Amino acid sequence: MTKILYGIQGTGNGHLTRARALIPELKAQGNDIDVIISGRDPKRLWDMDVFGDFRVFNGFTFAYYKNKISFVKSAMQSRLGQFYRDVKALNVEDYEVIISDFEPITAWAAKRRGRNCYGLSHQNAFAYDIPQVGFGPHVKFFMKNFAPNSHHIGFHWYHWNYPIAPPLIELPRPSEEIEDFFLVYLPHEVVDQVIQTLKVVNNVNFKFYAAVDTPRDLGHLHVKTFSRENFMSDLRRCRGVITNSGFTLCSEAIHLNKKLLSKPTANQAEQLSNALALEQLGLGMRTEQITADVISRWTEFESVSRIVFPNTAEGLAKWFKEGCEEPLESFCQRIWSEASIDLKTAIPT
Repeated sequence: MTKILYGIQGTGNGHLTRARALIPELKAQGNDIDVIISGRDPKRLWDMDVFGDFRVFNGFTFAYYKNKISFVKSAMQSRLGQFYRDVKALNVEDYEVIISDFEPITAWAAKRRGRNCYGLSHQNAFAYDIPQVGFGPHVKFFMKNFAPNSHHIGFHWYHWNYPIAPPLIELPRPSEEIEDFFLVYLPHEVVDQVIQTLKVVNNVNFKFYAAVDTPRDLGHLHVKTFSRENFMSDLRRCRGVITNSGFTLCSEAIHLNKKLLSKPTANQAEQLSNALALEQLGLGMRTEQITADVISRWTEFESVSRIVFPNTAEGLAKWFKEGCEEPLESFCQRIWSEASIDLKTAIPT
């Protein structure tokens, strides 16, 4: 039995979703796993049984103002003294394998003690020459040093001939019956503004998951409280998805062959780059603003490319079981060979 320390960045849901896919596969290999989550209020964590008796730390998170990341507010919320104490106090010596999904306490504690740490994140893919927007020197410095790792594994929708792995997600099963509605999830937008926009789009049905206390039925628009089970059920049955450009939900939508309308969060280089990649790969439509006109035009849009992703979680768990001996380049080529890829656009080689 291998004892594993698994650190997860709690900001957003993407990092947690990756861990939900990988941890059961690691446990199936007989590993003993301790989980650390940082950067999120414990009251905003739900459906957490898969993580066992996890620990929560303050860590670092990102603050938003007027639908944009505010670096000033993010810095003001940071507790550097507490972060240093958490890094110093965290025991990493009892673990044979240390994993960090963009989680800084685990990564810095491992670095401080000279231990190997495997960084699993979408952010690691941007170390290569792939579609990128807004990655200036300060952003690159941040990405490199926020959660430093000795070994880096990045995930993306395509590899661009680099050692980038397919998305690490729980592969959703396609629904046998598609219903006449579009799924909307825009966590960084103002809820009332989104509702007003969707109400204007007539003859189109929407299910909008939002931070509301009670559900609302507004005719062709259903505003729903968040439930992972209900959300995934609606994702499988919807005609398409309107969302920000977060990596995980877009990955799930692509795997299910859903049409995508993607609005990247402003000032967020990762999301700006994701939206560009979606467009270049022919997997979705990007927009700077969610308006009634944009939505109406998008309802006529059809994705031209198709990708069905392999079970990256299962492959990665086996890679860890075998001591990570296979070179990353070989592993990525092998796992991509199990994908079904039909790209209708010209991809640089």
